[in-house]
Amino acid sequence: GPRITFDFGRDAADSPSLAGLPNIELGTEVGLFLESFVASWRFKADIRKEVGGGHGGLLLNGEAAWGSRWSEKASLILGARLTYMDETYAESYFGVSGAASTASGKTAFSPTGGFRDANAYAQIIYDFTQAFYVATEFRATTFFEQAVDSPITQVDAFVTGSVLVGYRF
Repeated sequence: GPRITFDFGRDAADSPSLAGLPNIELGTEVGLFLESFVASWRFKADIRKEVGGGHGGLLLNGEAAWGSRWSEKASLILGARLTYMDETYAESYFGVSGAASTASGKTAFSPTGGFRDANAYAQIIYDFTQAFYVATEFRATTFFEQAVDSPITQVDAFVTGSVLVGYRF
């Protein structure tokens, strides 16, 4: 189906590592998504192009996940995701122009498009009732060459965790 999302951009004042670099404005992304379930497997993909004044680039995502019930109330989902960026997106988020190099003191860097990152995740969902649930997620992400080689990037990989309290209508 169709999708419209927002990329919140980047404010150079938010991090010392971005000092002297240009801001990236809020952008509107349009594209398509696909989600399919086959037995215990879930497959997702999307393509989105920024068209509203932000990074101006294109992103493609592909994801596969397997899920199963542990018990009557608990489920486990294991998955992996891969993200591709075009050259415009790479330049916006990971590039350092000559002028930005002078202003920031960072080495000039002109990335090309390619795979941005890959991640693996585990989700645990616990249903308190048919409607009320809590979901936790742990995700490990690693950047690929064009993102890692950027003088802006401070880490090669990172781990995140989240907790969501939900209600199904």
